[in-house]
Amino acid sequence: MTTLNPVKKIEEILVAAWTIKDVLVVTLCILGGGIIFYFSLLFLFGDSTTTFRLARYVGSLLTIFIPLFWINKRYGLTKEALGLKKGNLSLPLSVLIGIVTGLFYSFLIKSTLFRYGSVIDLNIPNLYIYLILVPISISGFVTIVLTPVGEEIMFRGFMYGYFRKKMGIIYGLLFQAFLFSLIHFKYIYGNTFKFIVGGFLAGLILGILYEKTGSIYPSIICHGTINYLAIIFKFIQL
Repeated sequence: MTTLNPVKKIEEILVAAWTIKDVLVVTLCILGGGIIFYFSLLFLFGDSTTTFRLARYVGSLLTIFIPLFWINKRYGLTKEALGLKKGNLSLPLSVLIGIVTGLFYSFLIKSTLFRYGSVIDLNIPNLYIYLILVPISISGFVTIVLTPVGEEIMFRGFMYGYFRKKMGIIYGLLFQAFLFSLIHFKYIYGNTFKFIVGGFLAGLILGILYEKTGSIYPSIICHGTINYLAIIFKFIQL
């Protein structure tokens, strides 16, 4: 008689806990909360840089905390259920794989027809120092840190966790990548089709990272690396 691995059994239970209703409710809560907060800021500050930055901050925080809150209150689950756990790799190796994969994707996109848009010609004093420090700037922190954390929790940890259960690994990976590409319409540079393909490929790579490592930490590092390089590519012709 074959004995089930207790660790594997626990992981399967965690992945299979929530339903499509949970996915829809959490998604609507994030979208609804973000829209309400955005229009509240428009009323207070008008259409300004402050409004845009605060809306991005709050939107990212909602994407992080609403899924965590929901699975905890509804199912009594912790962050580990959304992939926020060690997984199969040590922390240094997770960081290394995330960075290397992000570099591979970014330079692949940069060197093909699916490249980012044209270089922005801005006269910024000490440009290289600016690009080094951008991750700790107000807008850079959202793009490089908060957004990757939120989107990986939502798309890989929460959505893929459900789709994997219902569709299997292959179709689950493809579907979450498709959804991930759709939300990136607002970042289009030039050709829509090319950018959707690039977004789909990114979502697929990030999903595979999670599937293979058992943790979304490598995916977060990879996602942050991709976003950081996208900022650099806007200013520097490599």
